[in-house]
Amino acid sequence: MAVRKTFKGGVHPHEYKELSCSKGSVEMPAPSRVVVPLRQHLGAPAKAVVNVGDRVVEGQVIGEPGGFVSAPVHAPIAGEVTAVAKHRHPGGFVCDAIVIEAKEPVPGPDGNVPVQVPYRMPAAVGDRYMEADPALLKNLIRDAGLVGMGGAAFPTHVKLSPPAGKPVDTLVINGAECEPFLTCDHRVMLEETEKVVHGVRILMRVLGVERCFVGIEDNKPDAIAQLSAAFADVPGVVVSACRVKYPQGGEKQLIKALTGREVPPPPGLPLDVGCVVQNVGTAARVAEAVMEGRTFTSRVITLSGTQIANPMNVRVKVGTMLADVVEFCGGLKSDLSRVIQGGPMMGIAMADLQVPVVKGTSGFVFLEAGNPGDYQAASCIRCGRCVSACALRLQPVEIAKKLEAGDLEGAEALHVMECMECGSCSFACPSNRWLVQLFRIAKGKINERRRKA
Repeated sequence: MAVRKTFKGGVHPHEYKELSCSKGSVEMPAPSRVVVPLRQHLGAPAKAVVNVGDRVVEGQVIGEPGGFVSAPVHAPIAGEVTAVAKHRHPGGFVCDAIVIEAKEPVPGPDGNVPVQVPYRMPAAVGDRYMEADPALLKNLIRDAGLVGMGGAAFPTHVKLSPPAGKPVDTLVINGAECEPFLTCDHRVMLEETEKVVHGVRILMRVLGVERCFVGIEDNKPDAIAQLSAAFADVPGVVVSACRVKYPQGGEKQLIKALTGREVPPPPGLPLDVGCVVQNVGTAARVAEAVMEGRTFTSRVITLSGTQIANPMNVRVKVGTMLADVVEFCGGLKSDLSRVIQGGPMMGIAMADLQVPVVKGTSGFVFLEAGNPGDYQAASCIRCGRCVSACALRLQPVEIAKKLEAGDLEGAEALHVMECMECGSCSFACPSNRWLVQLFRIAKGKINERRRKA
């Protein structure tokens, strides 16, 4: 048996993948109303280029980039702009958003109703991408509004623009999907295999690299087999089985597992070890943008958990309200207690269902109430399990000790700012200590202090 790639540290939460992984993704009909936030990526928010009353077609630009580290936003449906106003984002904050309501097009002077054709970027190159200028390919990726689909939502074209002095020789494709419950990447690998292959080749062309690793956790043997066969004739691409262990899908952990290289501490980036990491779903959307001229207006998300009637993977329009997606999945059970955007390890608890799906949304998890005693934190027993679990080899027990004593400088000296907030330490702690929450608050205070300085 081949050696399964992995990293040091990590934990093994129950996967719950079986709730949705065996079901093919289902396309949800376009809603009659969408709310499209202008902040769907890291960096500067997009700026609205439409006004209330404007008619738009599907795929049309409605928000232009606010800077280099930014991305355009496109209309997911055809219709009329009915509002440009503040709206709650699933990330927990309020930002500007564009509301579009589906409406029939206005008849022309001849009385005929024009056919609404989705917008396509005219510079798309079809299957001739290996002959195209890499700069053109990168521009198509930028203009399509592509961002990382694994959660961070970093603008894809920025990742494909390494600065001078940072040579890149390796592309890493992240198909690990290590968060419990989530299976949308799994379905993309099975259902859009050809697009993933084209997307990887396009990304290699843009970066000018001849080596690529595709990392997939070995709880997805069908995806490993299917992609291995699909990449068999693609030079330089290796599909690797990774050991099932959280957080295998973290950039630093995946790079270490697949290449043996260690990304330096912050502000170190994958570029510092010659790597660029892209999510497998992003690769599929790259193929659509470059070959078909499609802008980023829809994606596959997972709705799972014990308290949703029909767990499944759904292809939805960006801007679709979560309440509408839940209704499409059969609704919720009566003893729902918690809704989490993303997976349960790094996800964000939601206040209600009146939030839209955004580009970086991987899924939502619906859970029942637990035993209140399960959440009562006790004193540290100095067992060291948090140290063994930390994938970055930090000392969570010592960092927490400093913070509880009010020693922010001491925690910073112990590298609390390097914490990736994966939650492994909290998961491993037998005393149920809220370690990751403590570190997140501390990082916020340190960043605030740095801004003031």
